[in-house]
Amino acid sequence: MRNMSNRRAVQALAAAAALLAGNAMATEYGTVVSKTAVYSQVAMPVQQCVRQDQISRAQPSGAGALIGALVGGGAGNLIGHGGGRALATGVGVLAGSITGNNVEANGAPTVVTPVQTCHQEQRVENRLVGFDVVYDYNGQRYSTRLASDPGDHVPLNVSVTPANAVVQPAPVAYGGTTVLAPVVVQRPWAAPVGVEVDTGWGWGGHHWR
Repeated sequence: MRNMSNRRAVQALAAAAALLAGNAMATEYGTVVSKTAVYSQVAMPVQQCVRQDQISRAQPSGAGALIGALVGGGAGNLIGHGGGRALATGVGVLAGSITGNNVEANGAPTVVTPVQTCHQEQRVENRLVGFDVVYDYNGQRYSTRLASDPGDHVPLNVSVTPANAVVQPAPVAYGGTTVLAPVVVQRPWAAPVGVEVDTGWGWGGHHWR
């Protein structure tokens, strides 16, 4: 039983080798007829910031108000007479304080403070997706989409298989050991071949008859 299983396995391997020998891969080139760049629009968030200078004056220290109050109070005291002297002094202190504070504020140096304001905007960008390529190969016209510009020629993976190629059958189990069933191979004869064209690095192709 073991010898029979080994013999069947050898036959299956021989059939698989014959099948692989019947298939051939070759790299050919198609002639590019036209190519069109394909773009997609993508919205990108962008932060826009503007810097402006804010001009202001320095805050008064209070010295002007104090000096003004003293001057105004003294003047009111001199002007007032009798019972109205106290009132005149108070009015002078108040008026002098306000006047002195304003004088100091107007004479204070200016202060420049940079202020930055920002906001979000949506910017639309065009991004390259690929190239729609139309090419000729072996008298036929095909189309595909490629990730990059192929230039004047596009490389193709061409698979050549005999028309009477043997299809390997499904495995058959014998006594717990899985082997491949024997394959009957037809006598070799000159047969037409089928050609399959694939760019290999695009998003598929389409064949125009």
